[in-house]
Formats: sequence, C-alpha cells, structure tokens
Amino acid sequence: MDFLNHPGNLGSVRGSILTVHHYDWPAYPEGEDFRETLFHFSAFPHGTEFVEVDDGDHSILFVADVSCGRLNEPYHHRNLHVCSWHEDLIEMHNRGFITGVEPVTENAHACGRWDNILRENDTEKLYVKIDGDLREVPGPVREPDEEDVPRNWVLLPSKRVSLTTAGIEFIVNEIKEANIDFAATLSPTVAKLLDDRLYDTAVREACVTLEHSIKAKLESNTWGDRLTEEFLESLRDEEKVLESALRTYSQELRTVFKLVRNVFMHNLNKTDESTAVVLLFRISRVKSAIEA
Repeated sequence: MDFLNHPGNLGSVRGSILTVHHYDWPAYPEGEDFRETLFHFSAFPHGTEFVEVDDGDHSILFVADVSCGRLNEPYHHRNLHVCSWHEDLIEMHNRGFITGVEPVTENAHACGRWDNILRENDTEKLYVKIDGDLREVPGPVREPDEEDVPRNWVLLPSKRVSLTTAGIEFIVNEIKEANIDFAATLSPTVAKLLDDRLYDTAVREACVTLEHSIKAKLESNTWGDRLTEEFLESLRDEEKVLESALRTYSQELRTVFKLVRNVFMHNLNKTDESTAVVLLFRISRVKSAIEA
C-alpha cells in the first residue's frame, strides 16, 4: 500500500512532522487539543453514550449508541464513530466534561486491557500456536501503583462514556463566542431566519442548502445516504485529502445527515437559539469542506 494513502497516516499533528496510526479504523483522532473531540461528542443528542470499540496508539475508537447504529457489529458502515486521544479524554475528565473515564498509569492500562481480553474470552490464560505447539502468552508484569507515576493513560471501567451538561455548555459558549457569519458560511436566508428567531426553519433551510451544495458539486439527483456516499467517493477519487481525514470527515457528514437533516426535514421541531446556533455551526463546517 502507498504509505501516503495509508489510512493511519495522520500527517502533521500536535507538533509532530508525521504521525502514523497503526490501526485501520473508520475514524481517527484529530485537533490540536480536546475541543475537537468534545465537539464530535456533542454532535449527538445529549445523553448519548459512546461505547469503546478498540484501544490503540494512545487513542480509543468509539461507536455512538444511537437508534440508527448496530452495536453488535461495531465496525458496521451504518454506525457513527468518534475517536479520541487518551490525553483529550483525560483533559475532558479533569474539566468535568465527560463521565466514564479513569486516568491510569501505563502499566495499569496494560494490565487492564489484558484483564479485559481474558474476561471477553472467558479464560484465565491465552495461548498461541507456534510450529504446531501451543505456548502460553505471558501477560504484563504488574507493578505497584505509585502516586508519583504519571497517569496519562485511560481505562473505561464501563466501556462507555458520555458528556456532562458542563461539556455541552462549554461547546455552546465556544461556538457563540466565535460569532459565525452564517450569511457567508451558509446563506443570507439562513442568517435572516436566525435573526427572526425562526430557529427550526433556519436549521431546515441550512440542511437544504447543504444538500443542494453537494448535488450541485456532483451534478447528481440522488439524496440522503446515497448522496453522501457519492460525495465521499468523489473526494477519495480526487486524492487530495489524507484517507484518515476523509474517514473522520465522513463520520461528521453522516452524523449531520442522520441526526440533523433527517430529523428536521421530516418533523416539526421546537428549537431554542442555542441549539440552532450549534446545529448551524455543524452544518456550516460540513459545507465548508464541499467548497474547499
């Protein structure tokens, strides 16, 4: 495989010239601090739980526990995934923005993962076959949990995390303080509807604007899942975006369609200003990638 197109090639992140993730996942961690991860978590209805799928390269892949997903098939294409660095989970935990996270030492993390593997396989020992012989796989050496040892790894005791009200409020305030010009990022119509306090109509109009932008770019008459799939494949064919970034963007695009577009296009919703501003910001972020 071409190294530059390797799905785990994250490019230059957090001060490194090149970061390579060794796992073939449907989404990867991104952003220069915890805010990007918090934003992805907050894209879902408040109270949504995120279930741990895998843990590797100091990051955790989650699947959202939502009605349109398939938890029994964690990598199924219908699922919506979020990925986070351990350090971002710890920062959100320390700020009271997320529940379900336990910061631990590197050794405690290794031992915890080992115990989970044994538990999931309902066994006390693991074996591997080498040259026809079964050999026991040694587990990690358990070290004393000293107070001065850094706790920059995480375990998820319940395998689930969720945002707190404080986490949601932080993201809402961040978006409001950004003072986004929705007339420029979406359309003057959307901005006017927002000013007129027609919040649900503004979100609905933004969804139509987003879908129209994709159709116009592709010159396509498809809609919904089919349209998003066509658009993502067109981006992949252009080979201008890292596969890792494309996979993460696909989760954001599909989340907007599944949890915003589908809801507002088929239902009447009572929406307050804060919710509308957050949803419009999400839609404008997704739309900006189309124009780029």
